[in-house]
This record gives sequence, C-alpha cells and structure tokens, in this order.
Amino acid sequence: MKNQLLRVCDLLNLFSLFNTFTRNRATVFMMHHFCNWGERDGDSLPTDILDRCLKYLLDNNYSVIPLSEYINKLINCRHLYKTVVFTIDDGHCDFYEYAYPIFKKYRMSVAVFLVSDYIDGEITLWWDQVRYAINNIKAEEIELSVNKKKLHYSLRTNSEKSFAVDQLIEFCKTISEDQRFGLIDELKNLRTGNLVLKNHGKNRPLSWDEIIEMADNGMEFFPHTKTHPVLIQCSEEKVRNEICESKMKVEGKLARDGNIFCYPNGRFSDVNDNIIKALKEAGYIAALTAEEGFDPAHEKNDLFRLKRYSFPIDFLRFKQLISGLEVLKDALRK
Repeated sequence: MKNQLLRVCDLLNLFSLFNTFTRNRATVFMMHHFCNWGERDGDSLPTDILDRCLKYLLDNNYSVIPLSEYINKLINCRHLYKTVVFTIDDGHCDFYEYAYPIFKKYRMSVAVFLVSDYIDGEITLWWDQVRYAINNIKAEEIELSVNKKKLHYSLRTNSEKSFAVDQLIEFCKTISEDQRFGLIDELKNLRTGNLVLKNHGKNRPLSWDEIIEMADNGMEFFPHTKTHPVLIQCSEEKVRNEICESKMKVEGKLARDGNIFCYPNGRFSDVNDNIIKALKEAGYIAALTAEEGFDPAHEKNDLFRLKRYSFPIDFLRFKQLISGLEVLKDALRK
C-alpha cells in the first residue's frame, strides 16, 4: 500500500505539494560505499542511482549545501527550504573513484568523515576483518564463545556466510573492544591458510593526496575517530584520544577546521554526556548520529545529537525524504 501511494504521488507529480513541510528542515543523508554504473554490490550505492538523484535535485531547485553551512544555519536559526546535505562515513576509496566525479559534475558538496588511522594505513576496519575471516573459513559450520555466550553459524552457502557476517557485525557492536578483537582473533584462527587482509580493492582507504584534491574542489572532511570504536564502550582516556588525535590529523593535513564529528555506530544509545563534554572540550561544535529524523532550524537543537537518513536505493523513497512528505508523516505520528 505504501509503495502504491508513492507511485501515485509520482505519476501525478504530487511530491511538490509537500514542499512547504521542508521549511526550516534539511534532509541529511548518510552514505558509505559506492559502485559503478548499473552494478549491484552489497550495500554500495550505484552511480546511476546517485546521478539520477542529484539531477533531480538540480532540476527541481533544491538547495544542496555543505555540512558546515548547515551547522551554521542550525546554530543561528537560519531559514531552510528544500535543503539537502550529503555525508559519507569512514573514507573509502570508492567515493573518489565513483561518487566524487558526479558530485563535482553537479557542483554539489559532500562531507566525508575520516577514520584517521584507516586513512593512514595503520589499521583495517574491524568489520572488514570479520567479513574477510568468515569468507575464508572452509568449515561448514563454526561455534564461537564470547563472555559465556555461544554463537553458532552454518557456513555451507554464500547466503549463510553473508548472514553470519551481518549477525557477527551487529553482535560485535554490543560487546567491549577487547571482546570484539578477541572474537576476531578466534575467527582468524579458523581461516584457511595464513591469509592476511590488506586494505586494497573495496577496502582501500582514500589517500591524503586524493582528500586534499577533493577538499580543494569543494568537498569537506571531518574526523570520525582514529580507529572507529563504539565510544560508549571506551575509557574516558581512549575517548579523548580518539576524538582529539583524529581532529588534529585532519586539521593538520588540510589546514581547515575539523570541528564537526560523526559518531561510530551512531545510535543515541552510543552517546552520553561525558562523550559530548569531551567533544566540546576538544573544540567540536556539532556531532552527527545515525538516527533517522530532522532537526528543525527554527528551534533549539541538540547540536551533538543531529540526525541523518541512510541514502535510499529506491528513487521514490528518495523523493519522499526530500519532498516534505516524510516531515508530514513524522508530525502525524507524533
């Protein structure tokens, strides 16, 4: 029923009727990976879909503004109307290869949040380690033990391996960092041969040369910690190190303010007052979560719990989020 209503809105060109509900609200999008035109690669956003969406924004007079400008408008309660902001987490190379040329073509800015040790080539992101280990285990099933909890997975087919990867990644977000890397070490011991995951292909990070080039062409870059831990699971000292050292790295490399933060994992439950206090003391002015929603520019907002939407593959869902229809739905639900 929901998709049918969206199709009717599209066929009758009704989405513009909801634009009044975009006043004083921006749709902030969150993205991670990208892939080539027409491809379908897991959670990656194909460039044909991105191109179509950006062209729609341009053709329909939407305002696509840099994240820093959006934060400034929230701070100063400035007017917003039909406004969209793009953000990308982690700093994977496929942004430079696939998406950056499209944003550049349409002269639209995007903010990229960088995991600084990943960019420096000092670490492999922990969820990539989980995926690599599972995909290189020849056993048909495995059993793991974490904090007296038994985890059992069948690995007979690719779909079962994908399911195991997704389940383990979500589980790893709920345990301490020591437990997480203990589990990853256990998975490594089950792999076939002495295989080592390297940051290449889809796992390669952006280089600083690529980042500097894009920054000179209107893209923005901000810190996303050093190693991407779930901060609420970290000690106060580690929290300070993660948020301060990544900020120093980004600002040192780009000679620009790196004063907007993005929480790893990013749920409201991953953030507490001590983390926000540490961010403010380090000189940050705002921080983004991964929680869905809008932050009204004409009201007092919690600038350290700002909301975003995952960028949808479905074009009608995209129109729903930017048109004001989603704002109306939120208001009716409340």
